[in-house]
Amino acid sequence: MKIVAIGGYLSENPAEESFNTPILIDEHVVAQSGKKHPDVLFLSTASSDEEGYVGGFYRTYEEKLGCHVDTLKLVTSKPTDTEIRDNIERADIIYVGGGNTLKMMNLWRRHGIDALLRRAAVRGTVLAGESAGSICWFRWGVSDSRQYYHGRLCHEYIRVSGLGLLPGAHSPHFGGPKSRRDRDQAIKTIMQRTPGGVFVHSRRLRS
Repeated sequence: MKIVAIGGYLSENPAEESFNTPILIDEHVVAQSGKKHPDVLFLSTASSDEEGYVGGFYRTYEEKLGCHVDTLKLVTSKPTDTEIRDNIERADIIYVGGGNTLKMMNLWRRHGIDALLRRAAVRGTVLAGESAGSICWFRWGVSDSRQYYHGRLCHEYIRVSGLGLLPGAHSPHFGGPKSRRDRDQAIKTIMQRTPGGVFVHSRRLRS
């Protein structure tokens, strides 16, 4: 299997919705396909298909890196089962964006995307993603998805089940700003109850 699990990067402007991973990481993802102009499928489910985020992905992977990019939208569009299957099967790289992990996994299971992604892994498709798109490849992940359901900012962390392609649990946002030490303690508590785990340290991007 070819899986690139990325922690996700914090912008100096928390309200900014944009795709902003360092270009060296994106170049590494593309290189795993072995193709100069691979077909890339972006799954924007976790961000509810947020336009600015999707646009940022296109600017990086299509305009800068020369990939052929398609987006599979489940929230703002209603693709057929055939369209979903065809998009996933023809992709050289499948990249999953960040956002609400719990909502994303529920939608995937409803549409059978979880099974399609497992088959893609067996075929050798490059699987990548940041934040929620990093959690999804593991058996479990630590997520703040509940804040979306409460409709307000909160710091309640839960264990979310992923696809199980990688064993153990995963936390894509650990460490970083001092103001998030409460988050780190919550993450540690959940991870201690789950055998095996991978932490990824958060970094803040500067403009």
